[in-house]
Amino acid sequence: MPCFTYGQPWNEQNYLNELKGMGAKSITKLRPEYKKFTDYKKIRNFELQAIVEHYKIKPRDYKFLLILVWLWIPGTKLNMLLAYAVLD
Repeated sequence: MPCFTYGQPWNEQNYLNELKGMGAKSITKLRPEYKKFTDYKKIRNFELQAIVEHYKIKPRDYKFLLILVWLWIPGTKLNMLLAYAVLD
């Protein structure tokens, strides 16, 4: 699923908890997570393309779905307007 479907945005406490948990892990366990971060754009594009192909979504429909998601998430109306301008 695309990253915008995962839930609420994190606040400062979420990041602090995550950093504390990472300190307890070995570097060999952290490398695969780091790889996901460095390949995020590639993974995201692959997942979105798979969704578009599976559901036969047209580019205009896809833009409409993105706008609906941004409207649904509180406080992102400015992001929605910017995205609409970029996607147009």
